[in-house]
Amino acid sequence: MQAADYGWRARASTTVAQNDFSGRAITVATRVHGDKIRGKQFQNASYSPATKGAREQRCLAEAIYYEARGESRQGQMAVAEVVANRVRSSLYPNSFCGVVYQGSERNTGCQFSFTCDGSAAKRPRGAPWREANVIASQVLLGMVNPVTNRATHYHTASIDPYWSASLVETTRIGAHVFYRNPTRHERAVMAAARAETRVAEEVVVPETVATAPTVVDPAETAIDIGA
Repeated sequence: MQAADYGWRARASTTVAQNDFSGRAITVATRVHGDKIRGKQFQNASYSPATKGAREQRCLAEAIYYEARGESRQGQMAVAEVVANRVRSSLYPNSFCGVVYQGSERNTGCQFSFTCDGSAAKRPRGAPWREANVIASQVLLGMVNPVTNRATHYHTASIDPYWSASLVETTRIGAHVFYRNPTRHERAVMAAARAETRVAEEVVVPETVATAPTVVDPAETAIDIGA
């Protein structure tokens, strides 16, 4: 996959993407400043046609905006990548909206906190919202390089959620720590380490038996020094 050039997109007046959803490289032709055409090759993301479109882009943009709008461009890309990695995984819904809003019908258990903590009641706006949409469109077109090493989870560095112990940390970007699911070998190693910890915690340390101090009769130890 070639590195994405984000600068040219901001200067573009029109963009046409040739995309047959085959998983092959796509050509993005952009008209810049009049008649000059620039073409770039990007690896097409392996999503079905059903995951394309304005609704999917909006769901992804909302996740970027509410979860990472205070982060750098790379930090926002990283959050978007977590969503995309879940879409690719058989463990999660196969659409961006499905992944982002999974569990949102519950007060607890939502996968992305903004979907159930009331944050979404405040409508997105301004430059951060426009930026989130640009990033979302680039992710949908596969115009980005991976930055999280296949991460499917993240949390802010200020907390230590219980589930992080069962995953493998991949990187830290800005205020977020990213994780992926462990391989079979890694799961075995982690399980063995937890078992050793439990054994160590269950070892009973013998209690020290307190003994009463010996009382010495002063009369028995007195030294007769005479009159």
